[in-house]
Amino acid sequence: SMLRQPLVTRGELWLKGETLLYVLTNTAGEKELTVRLDKQTLQIYYPLLNTLEVIDLQTTGTLPQSLAFWQADPEALARDYEVDIWQAAGLHTLRLIPRDTRVSLQELRLVLRAFQPQELMQVEKNGTRMRMHITTFTMNPEISEAQLDLHVPAGTRVTHPLQ
Repeated sequence: SMLRQPLVTRGELWLKGETLLYVLTNTAGEKELTVRLDKQTLQIYYPLLNTLEVIDLQTTGTLPQSLAFWQADPEALARDYEVDIWQAAGLHTLRLIPRDTRVSLQELRLVLRAFQPQELMQVEKNGTRMRMHITTFTMNPEISEAQLDLHVPAGTRVTHPLQ
Protein backbone atom coordinates (compact mmCIF):
# COMPACT_ATOMS: atom_id res chain seq x y z
CA SER A 1 0.00 0.00 0.00
CA MET A 2 1.08 3.56 -0.62
CA LEU A 3 1.51 6.04 2.21
CA ARG A 4 -0.65 9.06 1.66
CA GLN A 5 1.11 12.36 2.17
CA PRO A 6 -0.52 14.45 4.87
CA LEU A 7 -2.15 17.60 3.56
CA VAL A 8 -0.50 20.53 5.31
CA THR A 9 -2.38 23.81 5.59
CA ARG A 10 -2.41 26.81 7.87
CA GLY A 11 -5.50 28.55 9.05
CA GLU A 12 -7.37 30.87 11.31
CA LEU A 13 -10.53 30.18 13.24
CA TRP A 14 -12.63 33.08 14.51
CA LEU A 15 -15.51 32.52 16.88
CA LYS A 16 -17.89 35.22 18.07
CA GLY A 17 -21.15 34.33 19.76
CA GLU A 18 -22.69 31.67 17.55
CA THR A 19 -20.76 32.62 14.40
CA LEU A 20 -17.63 30.77 13.36
CA LEU A 21 -15.28 31.65 10.50
CA TYR A 22 -12.53 29.23 9.51
CA VAL A 23 -9.95 30.12 6.83
CA LEU A 24 -7.39 27.62 5.50
CA THR A 25 -4.39 28.48 3.34
CA ASN A 26 -2.13 25.97 1.61
CA THR A 27 1.67 25.87 1.75
CA ALA A 28 1.80 28.23 -1.27
CA GLY A 29 -0.10 30.81 0.80
CA GLU A 30 -3.30 30.60 -1.30
CA LYS A 31 -6.66 30.55 0.46
CA GLU A 32 -7.95 27.04 -0.09
CA LEU A 33 -11.09 26.93 2.02
CA THR A 34 -13.28 29.30 4.02
CA VAL A 35 -16.08 28.01 6.22
CA ARG A 36 -18.66 30.31 7.79
CA LEU A 37 -21.14 28.87 10.22
CA ASP A 38 -23.97 30.51 12.09
CA LYS A 39 -27.29 29.25 13.49
CA GLN A 40 -29.00 29.45 10.07
CA THR A 41 -26.37 28.61 7.46
CA LEU A 42 -23.20 26.68 6.78
CA GLN A 43 -21.23 28.20 3.86
CA ILE A 44 -18.14 26.48 2.48
CA TYR A 45 -16.16 28.45 -0.09
CA TYR A 46 -13.47 26.82 -2.25
CA PRO A 47 -11.65 29.74 -3.95
CA LEU A 48 -9.46 27.51 -6.14
CA LEU A 49 -12.58 25.77 -7.47
CA ASN A 50 -14.57 29.03 -7.65
CA THR A 51 -17.38 27.29 -5.73
CA LEU A 52 -19.52 28.17 -2.73
CA GLU A 53 -21.56 25.45 -1.03
CA VAL A 54 -24.53 26.69 0.98
CA ILE A 55 -26.32 24.47 3.48
CA ASP A 56 -29.46 25.82 5.10
CA LEU A 57 -29.41 24.47 8.65
CA GLN A 58 -33.06 25.41 9.16
CA THR A 59 -34.16 22.88 6.51
CA THR A 60 -31.53 20.16 6.98
CA GLY A 61 -31.45 20.66 10.75
CA THR A 62 -28.14 18.87 11.11
CA LEU A 63 -24.54 19.95 11.37
CA PRO A 64 -21.55 17.79 10.55
CA GLN A 65 -20.59 16.24 13.93
CA SER A 66 -17.26 18.06 14.14
CA LEU A 67 -18.89 21.46 13.53
CA ALA A 68 -21.69 20.76 15.98
CA PHE A 69 -19.02 20.59 18.69
CA TRP A 70 -18.28 24.33 18.30
CA GLN A 71 -21.93 25.26 18.75
CA ALA A 72 -22.75 22.98 21.67
CA ASP A 73 -23.54 24.14 25.18
CA PRO A 74 -22.24 21.92 28.04
CA GLU A 75 -25.58 20.10 28.45
CA ALA A 76 -25.71 19.32 24.72
CA LEU A 77 -22.10 18.07 24.79
CA ALA A 78 -22.92 15.61 27.58
CA ARG A 79 -26.08 14.52 25.76
CA ASP A 80 -24.52 14.09 22.30
CA TYR A 81 -21.04 12.85 23.24
CA GLU A 82 -19.33 10.53 25.64
CA VAL A 83 -16.98 12.97 27.37
CA ASP A 84 -13.62 12.08 28.92
CA ILE A 85 -11.03 14.44 30.33
CA TRP A 86 -7.60 13.55 31.65
CA GLN A 87 -4.39 15.28 32.64
CA ALA A 88 -0.78 14.34 31.91
CA ALA A 89 2.45 16.35 31.75
CA GLY A 90 0.70 19.67 32.35
CA LEU A 91 -1.80 19.08 29.54
CA HIS A 92 -5.53 18.46 29.83
CA THR A 93 -7.09 16.38 27.07
CA LEU A 94 -10.81 16.50 26.38
CA ARG A 95 -12.05 13.55 24.32
CA LEU A 96 -15.51 13.52 22.73
CA ILE A 97 -17.01 10.38 21.19
CA PRO A 98 -20.36 10.86 19.42
CA ARG A 99 -23.18 8.83 20.97
CA ASP A 100 -24.88 8.62 17.56
CA THR A 101 -23.25 5.58 15.93
CA ARG A 102 -24.45 6.62 12.44
CA VAL A 103 -22.11 9.62 12.19
CA SER A 104 -18.75 9.42 10.38
CA LEU A 105 -16.86 11.03 13.28
CA GLN A 106 -15.10 8.55 15.57
CA GLU A 107 -13.68 11.06 18.07
CA LEU A 108 -12.56 14.63 18.68
CA ARG A 109 -9.71 15.48 21.06
CA LEU A 110 -8.89 18.96 22.31
CA VAL A 111 -5.57 19.39 24.14
CA LEU A 112 -5.23 22.33 26.54
CA ARG A 113 -2.32 23.80 28.49
CA ALA A 114 -3.37 26.24 31.24
CA PHE A 115 -6.84 26.28 29.62
CA GLN A 116 -5.38 27.45 26.29
CA PRO A 117 -6.12 25.16 23.30
CA GLN A 118 -2.92 23.60 21.92
CA GLU A 119 -4.20 21.01 19.50
CA LEU A 120 -7.44 19.70 18.02
CA MET A 121 -7.53 16.21 16.57
CA GLN A 122 -10.43 14.74 14.64
CA VAL A 123 -10.56 11.04 13.68
CA GLU A 124 -13.16 9.74 11.24
CA LYS A 125 -14.31 6.11 11.14
CA ASN A 126 -12.82 5.75 7.64
CA GLY A 127 -9.34 6.44 9.07
CA THR A 128 -9.10 10.09 7.97
CA ARG A 129 -7.33 12.14 10.64
CA MET A 130 -7.12 15.89 10.99
CA ARG A 131 -4.70 17.41 13.47
CA MET A 132 -4.74 21.15 14.07
CA HIS A 133 -1.84 22.68 16.02
CA ILE A 134 -3.02 25.93 17.56
CA THR A 135 -0.08 28.32 17.58
CA THR A 136 -1.89 31.46 18.72
CA PHE A 137 -5.05 31.61 20.80
CA THR A 138 -6.66 34.86 21.91
CA MET A 139 -9.62 34.86 24.26
CA ASN A 140 -12.29 37.51 23.76
CA PRO A 141 -10.52 39.73 21.24
CA GLU A 142 -12.58 42.57 19.84
CA ILE A 143 -14.01 41.00 16.70
CA SER A 144 -16.37 43.01 14.54
CA GLU A 145 -19.25 41.41 12.65
CA ALA A 146 -17.51 42.53 9.43
CA GLN A 147 -14.48 40.35 10.27
CA LEU A 148 -16.79 37.34 10.17
CA ASP A 149 -18.24 38.15 6.73
CA LEU A 150 -17.60 35.73 3.90
CA HIS A 151 -16.47 37.59 0.78
CA VAL A 152 -17.06 35.66 -2.43
CA PRO A 153 -16.17 37.17 -5.83
CA ALA A 154 -18.85 37.77 -8.45
CA GLY A 155 -19.23 34.80 -10.79
CA THR A 156 -18.63 32.20 -8.09
CA ARG A 157 -20.65 29.01 -8.68
CA VAL A 158 -23.12 28.49 -5.83
CA THR A 159 -24.32 24.97 -5.01
CA HIS A 160 -26.79 23.59 -2.45
CA PRO A 161 -25.51 20.03 -1.92
CA LEU A 162 -28.16 18.90 0.57
CA GLN A 163 -31.24 20.13 -1.28
